[in-house]
Amino acid sequence: GRAEDVPRTVKAEREIGSAGASAATGAGSSSGGLIATTGGGSCSSTDVLGAEAGGGEDLAALVLVKGHSRRPLWVYPSGRIVFECFHPKSAEVTDFLMAVAEPVSRPELVHEYQITVLSLNAAVSTGIDIEQVIQILVRLSKNELDGSFVQSIRRQGQCIGKSKLVLRNNRRFLEFADAELLQKLCEDPDVAQSILQQDLAQDDGDGAGPAQAEATVEINPLRVEEVKAAAHRLRMPLLQEYDYRQDRTDKNPQLNGHVKPEIAVRAYQQHALSKMFSVDGVAK
Repeated sequence: GRAEDVPRTVKAEREIGSAGASAATGAGSSSGGLIATTGGGSCSSTDVLGAEAGGGEDLAALVLVKGHSRRPLWVYPSGRIVFECFHPKSAEVTDFLMAVAEPVSRPELVHEYQITVLSLNAAVSTGIDIEQVIQILVRLSKNELDGSFVQSIRRQGQCIGKSKLVLRNNRRFLEFADAELLQKLCEDPDVAQSILQQDLAQDDGDGAGPAQAEATVEINPLRVEEVKAAAHRLRMPLLQEYDYRQDRTDKNPQLNGHVKPEIAVRAYQQHALSKMFSVDGVAK
């Protein structure tokens, strides 16, 4: 209500209007589903998970929740998020959005993000649960979340985290918690050409097998990119891990190095390291 706030408010309203127009044209065709990947805020129809809808998103159908003026996010049915970054807790909200979504546009007062298959995969790899993502979005959103959007996140969450590409002893392994998912991936021609003859579904006792019972196959390290692309096409993005605890050979000995006592790890460095080494003995 203060006079000095008027230019800032007007600018925010303009950015929100621009964000809404962008969503209606760029992400509107993906209403009711998740985008597999983004490229400058746009996507093709083949990148959409869930049902498609012709034309732009009907944002007039969004239902505001009680106390919406105190919440910082608009969450569209396509997974597009508009963030009013002048919110008092903008730093915490930004950290969350950067962990679960891809930035699309970040001007001064209003930012746009897009939740995609890959962004959810990255979030799960750092220890964030899919249900936790939904709960936080519900708590921060000005509008009620679209039911089909929530279902698409949960549906994708059934596959995320169950498929891994592991580097162990300088060899590459596909490790799946669900043998049927691995079989489905192996039926892809690019993946079938990449599988080596060894059957490592069970630990063979030489230290090269998985630490726990999982459906596992070894792949040609020269065809890693082809396997990753095939998994992405099948909506089964692979969590990439480095099992460094088992990567100990004469050519790769353990280094007995320690941080000097006078060295203080900065907060952002500690945050980055905690994401990379969220699981003991494994780097993500």
